[in-house]
Formats: sequence, structure tokens, C-alpha cells
Amino acid sequence: MLALHSLLAEMNAREHLPDKLCYLGKRLRSMHPHIERFSVAIYEPETDLLKTFYSTSAPSRALRAYQAPLSMSRSLMTIARQRRPRILHDLGQLETERTHTQKVKEQGWCSSYTAPLLHNKDFLGFVFFNSGKRRAFVGATLQTLELASQLIALLIHQERLALQTLVAAVRSALHITSDRDPETGSHLQRMAHYTRLIASDLSAQGALNDREVEHLYLFAPLHDLGKIAIPDRILHKPARLTEEEFALMREHTTKGAQMVDAIVKFHQLDALPNIHLLRQVVYSHHETLDGKGYPQGLVGDQVPLAARIISVADIFDALTTARPYKQAWSNAQAFAELERMLALGKLDARCIQALHDHPQEVAHIQQTYRDDQNTC
Repeated sequence: MLALHSLLAEMNAREHLPDKLCYLGKRLRSMHPHIERFSVAIYEPETDLLKTFYSTSAPSRALRAYQAPLSMSRSLMTIARQRRPRILHDLGQLETERTHTQKVKEQGWCSSYTAPLLHNKDFLGFVFFNSGKRRAFVGATLQTLELASQLIALLIHQERLALQTLVAAVRSALHITSDRDPETGSHLQRMAHYTRLIASDLSAQGALNDREVEHLYLFAPLHDLGKIAIPDRILHKPARLTEEEFALMREHTTKGAQMVDAIVKFHQLDALPNIHLLRQVVYSHHETLDGKGYPQGLVGDQVPLAARIISVADIFDALTTARPYKQAWSNAQAFAELERMLALGKLDARCIQALHDHPQEVAHIQQTYRDDQNTC
């Protein structure tokens, strides 16, 4: 039988969550060879979305960048509500058109064990165990999977808690000074969702994993953290900035990165997953592919992908949102401007295409997170 405390100690010797989960998968297979893979989907209660997060499968076989409303799956809703696992001894008997189930069956998996991930009263998502053998999940295997599910829930909770500590610390600083920055909360929400839309599309192409997509979504609203350090006379100046003033404004990227490092050090979050993505978001979101951006003047592939994604999301929302000095542009006008900037060699073509390919999702984001003023 799986020794919970000893295994947890062995897993915690590994620094990052994917390494811990990979180790758990290997231990499970060594004990029960018919437990051939597992995958994790996390739940976002604010949007009712269930999203792929991790899989022990090879990237070519894993279902990636997939999300769907939990309320659309009666069987998963039942598992979440009853807080009990579900065992399917023969997946071949299932008749469904759902993407996840279809892919599982196409890959030859014959049985499954689905457990809700719970921490105290919180529902975190699901873990799906699969086997190429029918009636694989019986007897002592069930006790092992019950403990493994508890471990996975604990590990995901621990990572979420660390991320929430970091994001909360940064957002607290932003909230205290929110009256200094003209950017609205709705803008930051829209931008975060555009970021996830772009990142998910690139994840499907293999450029990012599901975990990185989720963390970029969390980090996107923090991109202008460094504006806290910019004087009001520059931040709120209605007229065009002088060269000297613009030089000071450009320092918000460097100051923001310094703040991130200070917060990480103060809260002892150095081992936080994908902390480099937050640094890239804050430090490099004004870099352009032609080398004319700031603060480093990076060129082409030197510009981190995270920064390219944030840049397109931020520019698109700025164009399609009304401001005191301008009307909101239509989506068509905004995409035309992004294409113009692409032709100048400033933006990433894949990021623009990802937004352009999902007009319904873009419209839904704009409708859901609209400002008091009408936006396109």
C-alpha cells in the first residue's frame, strides 16, 4: 500500500510540481503497472471552466489547451457534487462526442478512474487515471488511487497558495495606488482573458504548456506594476510627454521587475513555479521585435514569448476601448492596426492570428468585462 507521508516527503524533495507529479506517476506504475497514465484538470469557479493542467502522457498524446464548462458535463458535475470517484470498467461502451472522451478512446485506453480533487471544502478539479486494460481499477488499486488523489490535491493546493500569495501581494500594491493609474479593472480583466486566449492557441501548437498558460493568465494584469514608482505629474499628464518625461516613464519596466524581485524575496517565493514568466511580463512587455522597444531593445526571438503575448493583448484592448482622448475602435479597425504593426516588424504574427481566429471568444470577453462606457 502507498505510504502517504513517506511518498509526500520523497515528492517534496523535488522542486517543481511537474517533477513531483511525474515522480508520482512512476511510483504508481511500479506498484500497479496497469495504472498507465493520469491527467489533471483544474476548475475555475468564476467562469465555471474546467481546464487541462497536467498529464503524464507524452506531449503528442496529451490533450492540451482544452477547456469546457463543468456544467456541460452531467457525469463530472455528479462526481464534484457527491465528492466521490467514478470508475468506468469499459470505456468502449461510452457513447459521447466530448473531445476529452473521444481522445481517450482513440488512444486505446479501456478503463478509467476519475476522482474529485478536494482540499478541505474546496473543489480544485479532477484527476483522471487510465489503463489499457478493462476492469483495471479494482481491489487494492482503489486504495492506492484514493491516496494518490489526496496527494495530487495537496500538491496543487500548495502551488495555488504560493501563487495566490505572490499575486495578492502585487495586487495589494496596485490597489493602494489604483487612483493614480487610469487603467480600469475591466481593462485588466479583458487583457488577462485575451492573454489566456492567445496563450491557449499557442499551447495547442506546442509553444507553451497548460501550466504556463494558467500562470500567464494570472500574471497579465500585473504587467504595469512599475507605474507605482512613476510620478503623478508624468503618469497623469494630459499633454504629450517630453523626451525627459518619456525616459522616466520607460523606467516603469525596470522598476516593476525590481519590485517583483523584492516581493519574491520578502515572501520567500524563490521556488515559485514560472516566476520567470512574471518577470518577463513586467520587464519586457514594451519590447518590440524590430529592436526599437524598451528597456533592452531586444530583437526578434530575443523578446520572450510571454512579453509578445502580453503586448498584443494590451494593445488590442487599448485600441478597442474608449478613453477620454479617443473613441473606441471597432475590432476590425484594431486588427488592421495590429497588422500594420506586424508589417513594421513590431509584433508576433502568431499572437495576432490567435486573437483573429477566435472572434466569438473575443466578443464574449468584451461583453462580459465591459467598462461603464460602451466598448467595441
